[in-house]
Amino acid sequence: MARRGSNPAPACVCIPVVSRAQAVAAWWLLHRQGWQCWPRPGKRTGAPAELKVVIPPGWSLAQVRRVLVWLAP
Repeated sequence: MARRGSNPAPACVCIPVVSRAQAVAAWWLLHRQGWQCWPRPGKRTGAPAELKVVIPPGWSLAQVRRVLVWLAP
């Protein structure tokens, strides 16, 4: 369903990870730190699993990637 008015959908990024277990562990850690994210099967990135992360307001994609560099396979 499309969003209307002045409430646009939040920007998200899918980050590939090595395994479903790593995606769940990263989700747990990031969720405890206040990030909005979800573990997913790696359909978009072609990886075994991925983590979908909402980009916080005022952040750039580059900033999010730098903060989450430890997730890189």
